[in-house]
Amino acid sequence: MSRRKTKVNALLSVLISLGILIFINVLNQSFFKRFDLTSDQRHSLRDASVEIVEELEDPVFVRVYLEGEFPADFKRLRNAVKQILDELRAYAGENIQYEFINPSASNDPVKKKEMYTKLSESGLTYTNLTIRTKDGVEEKILFPGALITYRNKEIPLQLLKSTNRVPSPEMMQNSINNLEYNLLSAIHQVTQTRKKKIAWIGGHGEITGLDAYDMVEHLAERYTIFDVNINEKLNALIGYDLIIIAGPKEAISEKDKFIIDQFIMKGGAAMFLVDGLQADMDSLQSQNNMMALASNHNLWDMLFNYGVRLKRDVLMDAACAMIPINVGKFGDQANLKMFPWYFHPTLITTKNHPISANVNPVFTQFLSSLDTVGNDKDIKKTILLETSPLTLRRMAPARINLNTVSIDPGFEKNSIGKTPVAVLLEGKFKSLYANRLTPNIEQDTLIAFQEKALLDTRIMVVGDGEITKNYSNRQTGTVYPLGYDKFLRKIVYGNKDFLANAVDYLLNDERLIKIRAKEIEVRKLNDRKILAKESEIQLANLALPIIIVGVFVFIILIIKRRKFS
Repeated sequence: MSRRKTKVNALLSVLISLGILIFINVLNQSFFKRFDLTSDQRHSLRDASVEIVEELEDPVFVRVYLEGEFPADFKRLRNAVKQILDELRAYAGENIQYEFINPSASNDPVKKKEMYTKLSESGLTYTNLTIRTKDGVEEKILFPGALITYRNKEIPLQLLKSTNRVPSPEMMQNSINNLEYNLLSAIHQVTQTRKKKIAWIGGHGEITGLDAYDMVEHLAERYTIFDVNINEKLNALIGYDLIIIAGPKEAISEKDKFIIDQFIMKGGAAMFLVDGLQADMDSLQSQNNMMALASNHNLWDMLFNYGVRLKRDVLMDAACAMIPINVGKFGDQANLKMFPWYFHPTLITTKNHPISANVNPVFTQFLSSLDTVGNDKDIKKTILLETSPLTLRRMAPARINLNTVSIDPGFEKNSIGKTPVAVLLEGKFKSLYANRLTPNIEQDTLIAFQEKALLDTRIMVVGDGEITKNYSNRQTGTVYPLGYDKFLRKIVYGNKDFLANAVDYLLNDERLIKIRAKEIEVRKLNDRKILAKESEIQLANLALPIIIVGVFVFIILIIKRRKFS
């Protein structure tokens, strides 16, 4: 009887356990919740990411070419990609499909070469690594990228964002940190039925060609970009969603301004990157000083009409970049030393708006200040960038001298404080040409003049025409990333992220900005405490594990002795 009762109890326990498992599984299917206990939510997707994948109507296929034997850094990248794809699948279900492929899996050199060629033609860039093995040195080709397919459309995604064939540890970590944005941006791009169009305006001495190459290439991943010369043609901007005017040095004619104005009145967005004074470093290479005069772009009245006064000044900021100055001879070579160049402010961005949130300092050259003007309640004005509290102003005509680096400019005594240099305008704008045209022009059906915008649109104004200019070597044709400091020889500035955020926002792609703005806090150890308590820390690391193991062994021995005594 006792044995039968034991069997019944055992069977009952199994059935109860099975029932609990079924109940938990049903509950799990009905109620989905993921928990992330980190303070910066580093293991969680942004709400915008979840929205994008939950809206998918058909499966997105992601083929990741990060499989096989490779160094630890690349394994970290591979695991991070898989983790994010698993997170996306948790929300999108079967609408996110992925596989990891080893492009070097074949032992046949011909087939391997065919695979490499196919991936290169698809738009993926390879990384050539030199790996030490027992037999010597081995060259390994990796394709740290993915091909993303949706319906009949396929786009490449470079998972490793590196300017070198051999990536640095910093580049690798930065690529891992930006994986969510890069993946979601690619998914957003491949699922769009229409790519928005951007007109990069030229013909007035703007920043174009090699000087704007990196920014244009970056934006071209998500938008269609055309170089456009208006040339006083009424239909020059028809079909575009955004115009970018970067650093015009020549006067924009009234007819071109009228076409730009009407583009905005009909719902188009605009980005004006313009200088208050005309100055550049090339003029200081042959002589130590120059005279900066007011710029000749002819946009003063247009910007004022929309709600921003661009001032004819140049700002000096104690928070600035460094430049090398020749202080004499070192043997037969120039003796170059680095000095702060106050005319190149580096602007610390704030978190008051998605465009500027979590962006590295922005590098500027011969920056001019802005004021917001007008009381139009239809226009919302937001300051995106401003200088540091230690800022000086020089009005036109302003003398700029390299000897400024060796004197005290008087920041503490004469500072004008934080000064706005980038402003966002949102709302229904009034035309610059309202009440200024003849009745014949106003009533011309071909011109279709609009006195006030019927739709809300957005305009951004920055008091630096070269904020989008990348460094390039014209002799070799080499283009460096926007934000690259040619003197420190590393990427330190956030110009590209700031401008890309601005473009996304102006084109109403705000979800991508929120994803890019995800900030993973890097918690550093306190070096001073480590040095002060170095011996105690070493002792704790060595002794504590041994003590813990010893305590566990002692407890187990006591339990066994009591059980079997």
